[in-house]
Amino acid sequence: MLTLLRIRNLALLADVEIEFAPGLNLLTGETGAGKSILVDALALAVGARASAEVVRRGAERASVEAEFRLQPGSLVPDLLAAAGLDPGGDPDGDRSCFALVIRRDVSADGSRAFVNGSPATIATLKRVGEEILEIHGQHRHQVLLQPRAHLGLLDAFAGNAAERERTRAAHAVLMAALARRQAAADTDGRLAERLENLRFRLAEIDGIAPQPGEEAELRRERSRLAHAVEIATLAEEARVLLADGGEGSLLAQAARLTGLLAQLAAYDPDLASAREELDEARIRLDDVAATLRGRGMGPEPDPARLAGMEDRLAAFAALARRHGSVDAALDFAAAARAEQAALAAAVADPLTLEQAVEASAAEFAAAADALSRGRRRAARRLERAVESELAELAMAGSRFRVGLTRDEDPGSPVRLDERPLRHAATGVDSVEFHVAPNAGEDLLPLARIASGGELSRLCLALESAIRARRGTAGCLVFDEVDAGIGGGVAAAVGEKLHRLGRERQVLCVTHLPQIASRADHHIRIAKRTESGRTVTAVAPLDADGRVDEVARMLGGARVTPTTRRHAEEMLGRAR
Repeated sequence: MLTLLRIRNLALLADVEIEFAPGLNLLTGETGAGKSILVDALALAVGARASAEVVRRGAERASVEAEFRLQPGSLVPDLLAAAGLDPGGDPDGDRSCFALVIRRDVSADGSRAFVNGSPATIATLKRVGEEILEIHGQHRHQVLLQPRAHLGLLDAFAGNAAERERTRAAHAVLMAALARRQAAADTDGRLAERLENLRFRLAEIDGIAPQPGEEAELRRERSRLAHAVEIATLAEEARVLLADGGEGSLLAQAARLTGLLAQLAAYDPDLASAREELDEARIRLDDVAATLRGRGMGPEPDPARLAGMEDRLAAFAALARRHGSVDAALDFAAAARAEQAALAAAVADPLTLEQAVEASAAEFAAAADALSRGRRRAARRLERAVESELAELAMAGSRFRVGLTRDEDPGSPVRLDERPLRHAATGVDSVEFHVAPNAGEDLLPLARIASGGELSRLCLALESAIRARRGTAGCLVFDEVDAGIGGGVAAAVGEKLHRLGRERQVLCVTHLPQIASRADHHIRIAKRTESGRTVTAVAPLDADGRVDEVARMLGGARVTPTTRRHAEEMLGRAR
């Protein structure tokens, strides 16, 4: 429950302190007095977007401080403890409830937030705000007109948070399986492209099948074949000079020289080694002569063999252009084969991935189907509850329907009743509210309601029905609930707000005396001029003050005995 609101230098509010009470707290005043600024201040306190433009002219910063008293069982102390903040306690020492003080400062440099005196993040404010305060204004009405909000409202009424969480978790698993399958498909596509490139390049090398050192040997053999005649002629000429030149051949001269050295060694033993070296040289000359004899008798030139060598050497040259050399091509082939094996092992098993998708899709479908069944049961109850609330708001005969549909998606792995369904973290359902505000009219989507008064009452009926089902504690704020209504309808809305105030604290900004007369605690907002500047003053009203304010709302700025008597009667009926 909100107990106190302090505001400093926020727009027209220079220095305001307001105490609130249990039940229905009503804020009234002339148009433009600043009633909605109070609601904006509360929104700031629970994390709404801040702008330096809200700071009162001449001030360095604006400040909003809100004090709440939290009942036992509130989640707020746990939220604060999880954020490393003091959960607080009752200032009077009563530990059966907790005190919570939130402050938000706004300046040109940005905004700062504090919870129980400790700095806090805006995210923490918003999370805490969800538990302690609900603000319903024109923005809330616009949200309710959007079908995407209806699913959350139905789930809130159904109380199926556990089923929704199971569905969300199952959907996360499904999306992960789908992502793995897609990533594998993308990866396999790239791997297949790489494998094809390797296959093509290896086919070229394997088609030539070069052997280590083969190119050098081919070049030597090609040289011999290309110059076979020259080789034979020169070899024969050399052989003749060496061995077949008669007494003048080198070998004959070497033999004669050997004999001379033998005779000399008989007289000079030191020359024996020279004779031995000459013998060795003569033996080597014999070997050379034998080699030359073989070359002189070499094969006849073979043009076909030579052409084959030229073709193979040309293929080697092509490999060298692509890889740098034939040896580099051989090194590439070895590395490519190793890469082929590694890539083949890296290709995901499509069957395993598909089985994972099917299993997670089935798990999600089961959870989503259970959630859908709960929604269908709750939809009928919500229809009856809203129609009952509308009857109390002078809309008896109105019909309200919850449209639950499932959209097909041919590419979806999620199947229910043999249909592939579009899926989301919230399940497989789409929800849209339809209403016929008057008897005999056709049901139309909520967004097509033309009357602002009907829309306000429908929103109040929805909130009342959902809140009665959830039993939510905290503070409920209405800023636009009286839009487009008056007379008996306004009285019915006032009665509904008063009943809500019995279950929760309610704050309501209103322009209607029928609603104002139902207040448990009435606060008047008014503008006045101080030192040449406009300020907003806020004051709680006693019994006489309430009569004057309701009379003003009945008759305008001028209060007459008639309007005052009428106000007394209205307040008396309300009591």
